Amino acid sequence: MIRKERIGWSVAGRHYRVRSPVLALATRLVDLAGAVVFCFIRRKHVPAPRRILVIQVDHIGDTVLAAPLVKNLRACYPDSRISMLVREMSRPIAGMIEELDDVVCLNTPWLSRRESTGWLAAAAFARSHFQRYDLAFELHGDPRNIMLARLAARFCVGSGIRGMGFLLNRDVRWQRDYHTHIIGLHARMLEAAGATPPKPAPAAPAVPEDALARARDLLKERGVREGTYALLQMSAGLALKEWPMEQWLDLAARLAARMPLVTADLDREKAALLSGTASRRPVVSVRAGLREYSALVTMSASVISVDTFTVHLAAAFRIPLVALYSGVNLASEWGPFGAQAAVLQDTTCPYYPCGLKKCVYGRPSPCMQRLRADTVFAKVPQ
Repeated sequence: MIRKERIGWSVAGRHYRVRSPVLALATRLVDLAGAVVFCFIRRKHVPAPRRILVIQVDHIGDTVLAAPLVKNLRACYPDSRISMLVREMSRPIAGMIEELDDVVCLNTPWLSRRESTGWLAAAAFARSHFQRYDLAFELHGDPRNIMLARLAARFCVGSGIRGMGFLLNRDVRWQRDYHTHIIGLHARMLEAAGATPPKPAPAAPAVPEDALARARDLLKERGVREGTYALLQMSAGLALKEWPMEQWLDLAARLAARMPLVTADLDREKAALLSGTASRRPVVSVRAGLREYSALVTMSASVISVDTFTVHLAAAFRIPLVALYSGVNLASEWGPFGAQAAVLQDTTCPYYPCGLKKCVYGRPSPCMQRLRADTVFAKVPQ
């Protein structure tokens, strides 16, 4: 009845991406009861939507990955008003998705990295936006997001992969399908809504001219020419995704002989350490907002980054990329999409893919330690 899967557990034939068999069993029981109570939901027909809401209250990289869905929504529903619900930190990226009419911010207490506005704010949002939208897409497969979508829209599409799928009018299954990229799953959601989406493809945010101009000024002040440098991104939202600093120093020393190196990492201590120790020429460290950072990515000759939003920006802008992945996620699902990318990932850990926020072996994560600077260097385009 209960079976361990590569990710999560199956209970009575239904796959849940949760970490414990007890939680999977409880989720299945709730879903069975909910499917009886809310059986009428599945019989509803997709409306001709005038107002569409895309719920993406995850993090910056997830917002970048949602851009292709928004682009396809605009193609399928050219006359609809499309809004995206994001965290405040993702607003600059969402604001660069040209197909959006509106960006709404809510720092939910779930999926939070210390920027929550609390449950009362989430309840106030649900009340003020009650049934405001005709169609909502919940992209994360989070039960709390699904409840929010149910309150905000008359028709909801998403994935009940972590439960509460009975609240969705169309529940897109993601069962034991470990080779479908998240962008492909989004395309399946659009298809479930009755649209005919084009083949999944990257969609780059439109970096505004003022951000491009400021990025050029930052480079010019430091004597770096556009299109000649490698951009290095060392920090990630989760510490277990970070590469050991000694490896970054080794890589910078090797690369400095080949090309200028630039970092706009928010971890100023790491940036200072990197810029002070590379041989031949220093690593140029700049401070940039998210829009200017996006401009720096577009102007780079190549990007070397850990698993964070930088990977997805580089992929969207089709910049040559070396992505350093931990064993947290499957790169086939969450890697750079449709890009000139070399993805380096050690998969020898018995817990791979672990889906954890803290490595059971401590820091630095062994899967990241096993990625060596000489291997990364060999993948950087000449």
